[in-house]
Amino acid sequence: MKLGPPARLVVSFSLMVVVYTKIQVSTFSYQSIYSIQTRKIASPHFSPLSTNAKDYSLFPHTKKRKKKKEKKKKIPKPNTQMAITVKSLIAIVIMSCLINKGLSGNNCSLDDINIGTVRTGREIKEKPEWNVTVINNCGCAQKAIELSCKGFQTAEPLDPSTLLQSKQGDTCLLINGSSLEGFDSVRFSYAWDPPFLLLPVDSLISC
Repeated sequence: MKLGPPARLVVSFSLMVVVYTKIQVSTFSYQSIYSIQTRKIASPHFSPLSTNAKDYSLFPHTKKRKKKKEKKKKIPKPNTQMAITVKSLIAIVIMSCLINKGLSGNNCSLDDINIGTVRTGREIKEKPEWNVTVINNCGCAQKAIELSCKGFQTAEPLDPSTLLQSKQGDTCLLINGSSLEGFDSVRFSYAWDPPFLLLPVDSLISC
């Protein structure tokens, strides 16, 4: 049977691969036998029947390489990491408290009285009801808080101890002038249309 040039090339290449593989296997076997014989001469306790891998290891440097790799993988102990994290959190909390105390205690003003008005959805005597929230966004207490409430009216009864309109009708006294502590709030509701624009006009700051 005659083979064409391409077929001959494939056959030749296959034969070369087979021969090369056999040579590599023979070389590896020779090196293994030489390594065992060398270790046998160097170690008087060597025994061909020994089951201890240390006696006839074919790769004596493998163990050292593994030790080097293990050293690189070392990381801090979990307890150390946890201690560092806890200390950092404590330091952040303490700094935040000091900063907030300094800012809130020394920089209070009338502007820290914030007023929000929201419609409740109810109607009283055909007038929409409004819910008002007064917040003291300061660390210090503020008392004798007065709100501008010119022409204030309500179809819903309002407790005078919460909001008391002055005789002139231009200002209203909040919670009978009592202290509104730092970051506290007070709420009340009234019914009228349109809603009134309530703004703080005066207060006494007590730190």
